[in-house]
Amino acid sequence: MAALDPDARIEPDRLREIIETDLADSVVNAFINSAHYYVQDNLLNKGLSATALTQIKLWLSAHFLAIRDQRVESEGVAGEWQARYQGKTGMGFEATTYGQQALMLDTTGTLASAGLKAVTFEVYSEQDSASYYD
Repeated sequence: MAALDPDARIEPDRLREIIETDLADSVVNAFINSAHYYVQDNLLNKGLSATALTQIKLWLSAHFLAIRDQRVESEGVAGEWQARYQGKTGMGFEATTYGQQALMLDTTGTLASAGLKAVTFEVYSEQDSASYYD
């Protein structure tokens, strides 16, 4: 089981304030640590305040936990079982409402661009293309 990184600045009880879970602290610590390491590696020197980084860690921790345990919004309709999951979600950090909150808090856009492939465009003028095709 995971020991909480002391630099994470998020405690399991604080995480439970925004996401309900019955998981043991040692399991919750793994999600907090993952968020902490992600923020350290990708957002630390982007000009965000310590408060903003802590908030992003909190919401990313909840995101990682919610990926493991999807959040059901409603279930059990007229004797038939149905489940509808919270929020309109996508892939990556958009996959949960918690990840969407982290995206909103990251004013640098770093989280939003995570996993995107770099694209390079080359533009030729008519003069360049004429000599290019000759």
